[in-house]
Amino acid sequence: MAPKKAPAGMPLEEVRLDQLKAAELKLLCVERGIPTGASGVMIESLQDYMRTHVSRPSGEEEALPMPISMWDDNDDECKAIIVTTTEIAEDAVMISNAKKAINVVLEGGEISVEHNLNPVVGNRHGLSLATLPREIQVIKQKLVEQEKRFVEQDKKFVELEKISDVQGTRISSLEKRVHDLSLSLRSYQKIRNRFIDSYYCNKCDPEITSHQKKQIAQGSAAAHGGDAAMDAELYRDGGGRTDVTIFKQLYGYVPHVIWSITHEETIALLNTHAGVKASITQVGSEKFYALFTEFINAFEDSGYNTEYLKGTGTATGPAPRVNSAFWAFMRCFKDEVRVVERGAPGEASV
Repeated sequence: MAPKKAPAGMPLEEVRLDQLKAAELKLLCVERGIPTGASGVMIESLQDYMRTHVSRPSGEEEALPMPISMWDDNDDECKAIIVTTTEIAEDAVMISNAKKAINVVLEGGEISVEHNLNPVVGNRHGLSLATLPREIQVIKQKLVEQEKRFVEQDKKFVELEKISDVQGTRISSLEKRVHDLSLSLRSYQKIRNRFIDSYYCNKCDPEITSHQKKQIAQGSAAAHGGDAAMDAELYRDGGGRTDVTIFKQLYGYVPHVIWSITHEETIALLNTHAGVKASITQVGSEKFYALFTEFINAFEDSGYNTEYLKGTGTATGPAPRVNSAFWAFMRCFKDEVRVVERGAPGEASV
């Protein structure tokens, strides 16, 4: 049976709107004062009109509108949807602006066809979905730009970490120098104590206390003894001394090793050796120098482990060999170092 046509004046409830052509739909819209447009839009407008103006018998359910597909297997026609945008205003103004924009495209613009295997349903409320692909593309582009900014931020963080590492190294170096200066300050204090006590002994009262005698002896040792931390600074940055061999004979290590040692007891041991080694009034025995060499080797073999004094010289300590060597050397000073007059035979051969 051929589809029913829609002569003028025919009731809408007797017409299959989805079987009408665009011209017939336009005629029905004009008769009822409905804005014309694409076929799908006019069909939906006519269906809305029927819901509002056509009365139905009591109890009769309203028929659901038939979906309008862009492609129909039984139709050799392809329905098209042209989409435009306009500023929000009264309906008549928006329709007029949309028509003008569409006419500009139809008269001079390019029209392309996009094939889609999935069925597409159009209606007035869903036309905004036509811009969805473009919106997705814009969002993707923003995400790409955001990712680029994140990458740049990561690079900046890496640079800041490098700067922080450099600053940390400089701070550590400064702390080491401050520590070395503190040690030297203590030695200098001993020298000044010696100066005052010597004056008291020589000019005021020859009878001095044992504490004053001890301070004079410590001051003499500081004035004429070694200072590994400060002497090592004389070799820093290539602008000072270069006789590294002489320095090693005094302190057992080359200067750049001393730069990293802040352990006070170890520095004191090195200074003790250097003081005897360079003295013209004291001579160390072969055992004195052998014990010093044992400490130097043990401390180096331990990776310069400054925790060695926490042990007791047994296998349970952090560095038992260093511990034993330290105490053996420090205790031998009393018996293995002797005082000589100037011009007397020198120190033991080592």
